[in-house]
Amino acid sequence: MSNQAHADAHERIEKVVTRYRENEGSENFTYEVKDKYYLSKAAMTVLTIPGSLLLAIAWKTSSVTIRFYSLAMLSVIFLIIAFPVIAHFFKAFQERVWKDDFVSDDDILYLCENDNLKLVIVEEIKAGMELTYTDLYKNKDDYIDRSYWLRKQEMKKGLLSKIERV
Repeated sequence: MSNQAHADAHERIEKVVTRYRENEGSENFTYEVKDKYYLSKAAMTVLTIPGSLLLAIAWKTSSVTIRFYSLAMLSVIFLIIAFPVIAHFFKAFQERVWKDDFVSDDDILYLCENDNLKLVIVEEIKAGMELTYTDLYKNKDDYIDRSYWLRKQEMKKGLLSKIERV
């Protein structure tokens, strides 16, 4: 795909998503804690069980030093586990998550004015997928790359039909 077509596709996606997000009210998004601040349940288990065992063993010993280090370790483990809960109260740890942000028909038609994007959008609609503004924004480079490969496949169809006739 030429650089101009690539830039046009990128620009169209940016324009459509920006216009949607500027015009929609707060009922179309929520704030959720960013994924990078969550620990999986397995990780919490791995941290909690040894920490609890260490604290129990330390309390059985009479060494004040061991008790201090075990309490310090348990405090760190507690903060790691409690952080996602605490993060719910601070916007710095949250991101907007758009819900039900399906691309409007007018925006789909606008995007399809770019021949390369048209190939990808038609393919997705035929596959029964619903386009969302979030997917467009997060996967815009993927859409553009896929359009390049779809265009190449389309050009090879003529060659394949000639090969089949031989």
